[in-house]
Amino acid sequence: MMRKKSIITKLGARAIAGILTACMTFSLAGCGETARNPEETESIELLNPVGVAFHYEKAAKRTIYKTTTYSALICPYAEEYEFSSSQVFEDYTAYPGQSVKKGQTLLKSNTESVDKQIEDLTESMKQAAEEMEEYLKEANEALEEIAKKRDMLGDMMHKAQNNVPPQTITVTDPATGAVTEVSNPDYEVWNSQYTKLDTTYRVYYIDAEKRQQAISQKTELYNLDTEYRKKLLARLKQDRGNSTVDSKMDGVVAAIRYLDNNQWVSGETPLVAVADLDRKEMKCDYINKSTVAKAKDLYAIIHGKRYEIEYQAMDTDEYKRIQEENGKVYSTFYLKDDAEVEIGTYAVIVIVEEKNENVVAVPKDAVKRDSTSQYVYVVNGTELVYTPVKTGISDGVYTEIVSGLEEGANVLTEQASKITGNRTAKLEKGSINYNFSSTGYLTYPSYVLEKNPVEYGTVYFVENYVSMYQQVKKGDVLAKVRVVPDTVQLEKNEQKLVREKERLAELIAEQEKDEYQKQIEAKQETIADLEELIADMKADFQVKEIKASINGIVTGINSYEAESLVRSGDAMYQISDETKSFLFVVDDRSQLTYGNEVTVTYKGSNGIDTQVTGEVVSLNQMVASRMLTTDNKVTTGWNNENAGAIIQLSPEIIGQMAGSTADDSGWWSRSAYTVTAEIRNMENVLLVPKGAVKEKDGATYVNVKLEDGSIESRSFIAGGSNNSYYWCVEGLTEGMEICLE
Repeated sequence: MMRKKSIITKLGARAIAGILTACMTFSLAGCGETARNPEETESIELLNPVGVAFHYEKAAKRTIYKTTTYSALICPYAEEYEFSSSQVFEDYTAYPGQSVKKGQTLLKSNTESVDKQIEDLTESMKQAAEEMEEYLKEANEALEEIAKKRDMLGDMMHKAQNNVPPQTITVTDPATGAVTEVSNPDYEVWNSQYTKLDTTYRVYYIDAEKRQQAISQKTELYNLDTEYRKKLLARLKQDRGNSTVDSKMDGVVAAIRYLDNNQWVSGETPLVAVADLDRKEMKCDYINKSTVAKAKDLYAIIHGKRYEIEYQAMDTDEYKRIQEENGKVYSTFYLKDDAEVEIGTYAVIVIVEEKNENVVAVPKDAVKRDSTSQYVYVVNGTELVYTPVKTGISDGVYTEIVSGLEEGANVLTEQASKITGNRTAKLEKGSINYNFSSTGYLTYPSYVLEKNPVEYGTVYFVENYVSMYQQVKKGDVLAKVRVVPDTVQLEKNEQKLVREKERLAELIAEQEKDEYQKQIEAKQETIADLEELIADMKADFQVKEIKASINGIVTGINSYEAESLVRSGDAMYQISDETKSFLFVVDDRSQLTYGNEVTVTYKGSNGIDTQVTGEVVSLNQMVASRMLTTDNKVTTGWNNENAGAIIQLSPEIIGQMAGSTADDSGWWSRSAYTVTAEIRNMENVLLVPKGAVKEKDGATYVNVKLEDGSIESRSFIAGGSNNSYYWCVEGLTEGMEICLE
């Protein structure tokens, strides 16, 4: 049985004095009038003297939520790419907003140095092979001749060995008849000849051995050197192969690192990202898997519609890796039905930790605790009744009463509403968003340098035909020049050509001799080179204009005075490719993301403000690493560095915007453009005037005026708010009349 006692019987004088002090600080207020009993006892009057009123609120049935909401974005799946080794960056071959195929090259490094090494090494290997071939031919011919002579001598020696005469012969003395053995003269002759053969044979044998050894050693050294050169060539070709970065999937370029031509780039530094716009992910601030596992309900709201979602768990190692790379980790969810959802759409993820519907609840501060239990004070006329209760969940504003208190009981609280219901508004559906405004700057990541092409002759500048930020077409004249021909060198080359042709004719007349064939081929090659050189010189002498090689915008001019000397190869103009130019918008907080629509305001050539619509074609930090977002900065006036987003506009608009800065006067004031956007747009949601909402510890409440005129406090899940409105995820319905302060 519920235990109720008068506060006088329960509390001592010290407690009574404390309550009186607290109560006297407030005036009469509440959803209902405070009842006063004219037959107060003397002791009660001490507790509640004249002019003092209790603040109370009725215990009412409510829905108690314990929820957390997370702002989210619909993002594409993306992959980032980098050089596998350190390289000298040259140029991107695909730019943000451009579709690419699997295997397509995205960027490349400057390969002039490695190409020259490959060319030189290949040529030296070819020359070494030719020299080795020539050496082997000559050495083997000489060895073969020596071997023939050696073998011939060997045959002669073999025959001689088969016809060796006796070393001695028997001689009879005619006078005495005595028989003696004496040296055979024929043997001495044979031996002398054989010794000569053997000596000569040994000379040829040793010579052949030496020659064979020399050939073997030369061949071995050549093979070792060739093997080393082949490995070096393979390594150079591998470096050459690593000079490009290719996409590993179909998609669209969605981020690039801002680099200058010939900038040294360390390996494994993210330089470009490709996004698959058909693979949608929902990204939000990190939510651990235990929170998701414990949730009573989990869903997303997009434009007022509920979507079922699936959490993508992340293991500890992956969490640490991403944290190290990006500094901040985001969670990924997948929509179970994303057919209607576009990239860049704003969403809210709702995690319902607890939700108890139609339960008796009282203001949180009405619940007290002593050493043994929880309790509330029930206001009964002018009496405060100590009432023990058992509580359930709390949302920070209201606490569920599981037992000990019935609906309708007036409980003592300092939180009692002061709303009278005199000013109300009906809830309607609408849209809510946040306004983004920043400054944009044209950026020209792809350009060509128009250089002085004249190698032969002296070039003098005559007249400039273009101005900065002027739009030009391929073939347009940029400047007039004057070339002074080097006629002396031309005549020398022409005379040399005549002599070479005469010598060639002589060689052809004797071409029956094989040894002249290579000389003929070499002479023909020399003549061809001379003819090409003379043609190039004559073409250079005719140059009168420097022309644009592409359609684009003049973004650099090397100032020359009339009759200034222009050296061969000097860069005279920089022409940026207008199809690969963008508007960079300062966005240090990475609020914009791929798919957002923005409005760009600029002054046209007539000086009138013009507005155009563009699309963000770069990812924000929820998807791309910080090396491609917050750490990726460009210089924007006075050497200020900012991170930001890339806006894609048509080449025509880029040209008009660039043209608006062509006049030097006021260039600085007109080189920056205003960029605005509505971001975090949520349509078809119930809008709640901000002045009607009471918020505490994340819980949001409004006072609803019922049909009978009474006022009831209702909680709701807020998806977010701007300066004017909250928007409701659930808890309120369209048409409800709510009280305004």
